Amino acid sequence: MFNVRQAIREGVKLMPKILVVAYGGSHARLLVPVIRLLQERSYELLVLALTLGHSVFRETGLSAVGLSEILQQSTRWQEIVQRGQNLVDESDVHPQIGLENSVAYLGSGFLDLIASHGESEAIQYYKKVGRKAFDPTITAREIIEICGCDVLVTTNSPRMERALVRAARSLQKHSVVVVDSFASIERVWLSEPSNADCVCVFHQSVKEALISDGRPESDVIVTGNPVFDSLADVVLPERQTDKPHVLYLSQNEARIDQDNNPVDPDALPRDVINCLLMGVQNNQRAAEVRFHPNQGDRIRREVNCLLDRSKSRSLEATLADADVVITASSTAGIQAQLLGLPLVKIGWSIRNGLVPFDQLGPTWEAQNSDQSLPKIQEAARADRFLKASTLGNATSAVVEQIEHLACV
Repeated sequence: MFNVRQAIREGVKLMPKILVVAYGGSHARLLVPVIRLLQERSYELLVLALTLGHSVFRETGLSAVGLSEILQQSTRWQEIVQRGQNLVDESDVHPQIGLENSVAYLGSGFLDLIASHGESEAIQYYKKVGRKAFDPTITAREIIEICGCDVLVTTNSPRMERALVRAARSLQKHSVVVVDSFASIERVWLSEPSNADCVCVFHQSVKEALISDGRPESDVIVTGNPVFDSLADVVLPERQTDKPHVLYLSQNEARIDQDNNPVDPDALPRDVINCLLMGVQNNQRAAEVRFHPNQGDRIRREVNCLLDRSKSRSLEATLADADVVITASSTAGIQAQLLGLPLVKIGWSIRNGLVPFDQLGPTWEAQNSDQSLPKIQEAARADRFLKASTLGNATSAVVEQIEHLACV
C-alpha cells in the first residue's frame, strides 16, 4: 500500500499511482473488489476513506487513510483545524469516523465555502443546510496535488467525489467514475462531457440515459456493478408463498437534492416496520429488516420482534433467505431483482422513483402503508424471475478501464 507521508517526504516517484476515494455504505463496498484486483496486479494504490468508508474498508481487511492524514500536508491545515473545531459537535461525532477526520471535513469544507461565498454568506448558508452547502473545490485540488496520483477512481457521490473529478480534470489527471445504480440524482453532472474520462455503469439503461443527456457514447461503459459479482454464487432456496419471508431494505427518509424539505428520517422506516410487525403478529409472513449503515440507533431500537441481522449477516446471505423485498430506493433492491426476487416499492416515500426498478423487472407499488401487506402478498404469489446472466464479470471490466487510462 502506498504510504503518502513517506512518499511525499522521500520524493518517491511511483508510476502509475491510483487514488481510490469513496465514502461509506454502498459506495465504498462498490470499490472493494476493484481495489483487491488492482492490488493483485501490483498497482500502487492510495485508498482515501471518507466518512463511514473507513469502517467498510476495515471490515474487508483493506488499508485506507482518512481525510485528516492527507490534509495535514496542506498549507491551510492550521486554519482547517481551527474552523473545524469551531463547527464540530464532539458528542455527535460518529465513532467510526473519528474527531480528527470530522474536524478536517468540516474545516476544509467551510473554508472552501468562504472562498466561494464570502464569510457572512457562508455562515448563513451552513446554518441553513449544514454540510450539504459544501462544494470542496479547493480541498479536492489539494488532495489530488498532495497524493500525486495519475488516475483517480471514485463513485457518483455528489460532493467530495464530484469535486475530485473536476479537480483531476483541471490538473490533467485521468479519472474513472463507477456508478453504483441508476444515478437518478447525479445524471446532471455525470452527463457533462467534462466530468471524468470514463463512466462505468451497471446497466444499459443508465448508459442510454447519460447519452440522451449529452454524454458521448464512448465515455460510458456498461461494466456491471462489482459488488454484484458475488451474487453469481448465491443459490436461492425454494420459495415460500404461504408464509413468505419479507426483507425490508431500510433507508433514512431523505434526499440530497431536497435541502429545503426537511422530514423526520425515521418516520417512514417506522411505518414500514409497524406494518411488517402487524403481518408477523397475524402469522401471515416472516419479516426481517436490514438497516442502511447511516441509520441511527433510535430507529434500530424500534424493530421489537422483527428480525434484524444488519450487522451480523452478509447481504448475499440475507437476500438468499428472502422471498419478497420491499424498499424505496435501496441499491440492494437492484441486487434482489438481479437474483430474481419480486420487489415491492414504497410509493409514499420521497425517495420513490430515484431507482427505476421497473427497468429491471416486474414490481409492485404500495401507494400508502395500508397497501403494503396486500402488495407484498401479491408479489409473493408471483413466479420468481430469472437470475441475471451478466453477474460475475463487473470487477474485471472496471479494472480494464482503469488500466487503459493508467497506461495512457
